[in-house]
This record gives sequence, C-alpha cells and structure tokens, in this order.
Amino acid sequence: MTSRAHPWRGNPLLRVFVGLLVTLVFGEGAVLAAEAVFGSGPVVTPVAVLLGVVVAYASYLVVLVRLMEGRRAAAELDLRGAPGEWLVGIGLGGGLLLVAVGTIAALGGAHLAPGGTAGDAAMTAFAMAVLPGFVEELAFRGVLLRIVERSLGTWHALALSSLCFGFVHMLNDHATLWSSLAITMEAGVLLGAVYLLTRRLWACVGIHLGWNLAQGWLGLSVSGNVPPSGLCSVRLDGPELLTGGAFGPEASAVTVAMATAAGGWTLWRAHRAGSWVDYRL
Repeated sequence: MTSRAHPWRGNPLLRVFVGLLVTLVFGEGAVLAAEAVFGSGPVVTPVAVLLGVVVAYASYLVVLVRLMEGRRAAAELDLRGAPGEWLVGIGLGGGLLLVAVGTIAALGGAHLAPGGTAGDAAMTAFAMAVLPGFVEELAFRGVLLRIVERSLGTWHALALSSLCFGFVHMLNDHATLWSSLAITMEAGVLLGAVYLLTRRLWACVGIHLGWNLAQGWLGLSVSGNVPPSGLCSVRLDGPELLTGGAFGPEASAVTVAMATAAGGWTLWRAHRAGSWVDYRL
C-alpha cells in the first residue's frame, strides 16, 4: 500500500504521536498492570519489566512499522550483530559512568561505603535499567529522532529529541532545570549520535543499560530515583555542581562534560560518514 492510498501514513506528527503512545504508554502500562494484578517482588518485578519491553517492541513493529509506515521490516531493529552491539554499548555506558564517578571521587565529592547483597543489587539494577534502556531508546531514538529527521533534517531532529529526552526527566524526583539540561546534553546528544552513526538502536540500548546498571550497582540515584540497594554505597558529598546533588551524578558538571564530549566526537564521526540528512523547505 502507498501513502496515497493511506494519507495518514505521510503525516509525521501522527506517526510520532502513535509511536510514542505504543512505546512509552503501552510499555509502562504493561508493567503497571502486571504489578497491579500480581504485586511486586523478586520474581514478579523482573517478569513485569520484561513484559513491558516485549509489549513496547511488539506494538512498535505491528502498529507503527507495519500498519502506519507500511514497512515489512525495521532496519533500526535488525537483530544481526545485536548482541555484540549490546555488549559494546554496555561496556561504553558503564565505563563512562564509572570514569565520571571516579573523577568526582578524586576531586573529593564521592566516598565509598559497604552496600547490600549481590542479589538485592542485581534486582535493583535490573529494574532501574532494563525498562528505560530498551523502551526509552525505542521512543526517543527509534520514533522521535528517526521520524523527525526525515522531515526536518538531522540537526533539528537531534535537538528536538535530545530536549524532549532531557525534559521528560523533569517528572523524576529531585529534578531541576539544570538536571534536565544536563541529560539533554550528555545523554540526548550522545545516544542520538550513536543512533545516527549506526542507524540501529542496539548500541544505544546497550549504552543506556550500562549507564543505569553502573549507577544502580553503586547505589547512586538514577535520574533522581534512589535505588533501595547496591553492591556498594557511594556517598556524594560536596558542591552540587560537582556531585549532582540529590539527582545523582547525571547532574554533575563532570559527567556532563565527559558524556557531551563523547557525544560530540560521535556526531563528528557520523557526519564524516555521510550519515546526515539536510533540512529542506
């Protein structure tokens, strides 16, 4: 079927709306529904999180890719090479976060203390990393950046998706204008740049997973959400510009500088590779 047979297929605003609906709302809704029926706990919560991921991705493929866009397959979700991209992304995301926290510690802003048990830490990190890592990347890079880029070009799409990604975190505990701008610069730009370079979502998912897993295991706030337990407990103590304050290290100027630099380098590589769409009136 062509877009002429179905005119709504050519409407990018409608596709963005539906795409965000089926990823964020359906995915999060599946988790909430499962926990409302079965409660939460060491068995139910991981299953509910995985259910949310499956619902979001299945809805994206069926409703957006197949029905609205008329595509038989989603190149951005091609599974060939996906495990390797996940692993590399997890290593890069976790490593970048650890280097940032290590730098904060070297400057006197972080101190290590004993944490909880390995089982509790693994459960905490899983719950705080898997759903955001998979579903938010699908929504903000797979839907918003990808669709807007075709209409407004790469720069506008990257700016819009990064800002939306940063400021949706205003809904989190301890969020401020600065913390949202920080996520816009450090995560929105870096993750968007990785998508532009690879044109796939798996490395983005891996980086997001590794980043959140590292924070959860260290017992640090993940975008303002305080984990109940970590393998260790890193106490942040010092100026908020250095430590990120109650929001966590994502609002630290150290983290912003490092991740934004990584994002800028990745953008440069994507531009040199010709992975760019110019804006046309």
